[in-house]
Amino acid sequence: MSKLRHVFGIIYAAPKKGKTLGMIKSFPNDALYIGTSCAEYIGYEPETWIVKPDTRVAKIIEVINRASASGKFKAIIVDDFSLIVDSELHHIQSVPKNAGFKAFDVLNKTMYKLRDAARNANCHVFL
Repeated sequence: MSKLRHVFGIIYAAPKKGKTLGMIKSFPNDALYIGTSCAEYIGYEPETWIVKPDTRVAKIIEVINRASASGKFKAIIVDDFSLIVDSELHHIQSVPKNAGFKAFDVLNKTMYKLRDAARNANCHVFL
């Protein structure tokens, strides 16, 4: 029986149920938080890489890969994945060659790349 080294988890619940707070409190000093500022509601700011409205999934994958390779973090927490996906789909749909259902094919391929980055990370990754 092999020992599980790292977890790739997707945390899903209704808004304001404590998903982000629970993840940050699970790794208070040794996680990279990818999202928006959270100091106002948890009382401190973990090490954070800020996601802006125009941030693409490819950049988040790059940050996950770089943070994982650094060996500095026990976990990477990607906050508000649903908003990230919505923003990515909007960008994909804005490209004329991705008209109609083609946009969803492109989105699926992009999400597989994110999934693979999370699976292959050298630390826990939670979306």
